Amino acid sequence: SNMGYQFIWGTCLDRSDLAVDRLFLEPEVEGGPVSFEGRRPLAGHRLTLWSISFEEDYFHLARMLHAAGVPLRAAERGEGDPFVLVGGPGVTANPEPVAVLCDAVVIGDGEPFMAEAVADLEAFARGRLDRTALKERLAGLRGVYLPERHPAPVLHEKPPVPQADSPFRVERTEAVAISEDVITSRVITPASVCLLYTSDAADEED
Repeated sequence: SNMGYQFIWGTCLDRSDLAVDRLFLEPEVEGGPVSFEGRRPLAGHRLTLWSISFEEDYFHLARMLHAAGVPLRAAERGEGDPFVLVGGPGVTANPEPVAVLCDAVVIGDGEPFMAEAVADLEAFARGRLDRTALKERLAGLRGVYLPERHPAPVLHEKPPVPQADSPFRVERTEAVAISEDVITSRVITPASVCLLYTSDAADEED
């Protein structure tokens, strides 16, 4: 139902040479979480994009990674592990509770980020970039927070101050203007079709 997530999903779907699966939090299954479309295990995906809307989702992220056997800490992941890219209003408001879990975080709106990053994300997904190279590409984009390169501020200082030599400030990305035909729902269900028919019938009666 979240239109931001559907925009990101649709942007990836529109690239015909990419296979895009969705994963949802669901009851524990043997072998860990699997994708909705391809029934592939989470750990078998080279690139994963996560939408964090609420604070409770922080725990869901950790739970799903753990269930999939993916190292929880980003610093412990290697080339054989999924790249964990996280966005959404929850981490935009406060990414620090899950920063240690994330390879990269998008602060702000995903639409302008995807316009700049989708080619590099595709290259990584297809094995043409390694983790380090992808981080280098993402580091130059507005709104990208790389926790390993932006150590958390020293909280016992008053006020908190960044650690030495840390480019701590991340400028959030914002979707300035989006036409109405850019973001549309990609989820078609029998209920939504029925509602469309009902709407058409009402128009004809008028």
